[in-house]
Amino acid sequence: MRIRRILIALAAVNAVLIAALGFTLMRAGANEWNGTLIDPPMTEQPFELLSADGPVTSRDLHGRWTLLFFGYTRCPDACPLTLQKLHRVHEALGDRAKDVQVTLVTVDPTHDTPEIFADYVGRFDSSFLGLSGDAPAIEALAKTYGVHHAEKARAAAPDEHAGHTPPANALIDHTTHVFVLDREGRLAMLWGPELTAEQMTSDLRRLLRR
Repeated sequence: MRIRRILIALAAVNAVLIAALGFTLMRAGANEWNGTLIDPPMTEQPFELLSADGPVTSRDLHGRWTLLFFGYTRCPDACPLTLQKLHRVHEALGDRAKDVQVTLVTVDPTHDTPEIFADYVGRFDSSFLGLSGDAPAIEALAKTYGVHHAEKARAAAPDEHAGHTPPANALIDHTTHVFVLDREGRLAMLWGPELTAEQMTSDLRRLLRR
């Protein structure tokens, strides 16, 4: 699949090339993108998942740009860091924030019910949308975007959401890219975890002018 090839290609870039590319981008200035532009955009990947308010389909997100991220509530690092970053992006957009929907899809639907997930994403920004649902539906959507996720063992710790001790496999390794979808739900850009909120905001301002 095209998105999987793109992610594999990005992962294969070595440190020397990254350093050289970074220098080139700095010299090129505003004419270059911080993320990976996908032109033409990828065809929309239809889905139907659940929010705390009921079913949400891919078509419900049409008309605005969507910043799509896959994560889970018990994630100790990448998820809260990314959501904090996306909150700063949303704030920096000012009046244009209404044209952007930040959407988090859980990779742990057994634990992350729509209600738990809504509470979690709402702590970062009340406008953020959290989506859960059936595991097969989430797995199908993750596969279309080349998102990897797999449980890994860890020592048990108290679970603040459910009030019980989670299983030893509560930690999940997962892809931490942000997928930028255009107003028609097509994948237009990829943001890697190394990008800052300022770099994301710069890209998004340009995309919003399209």
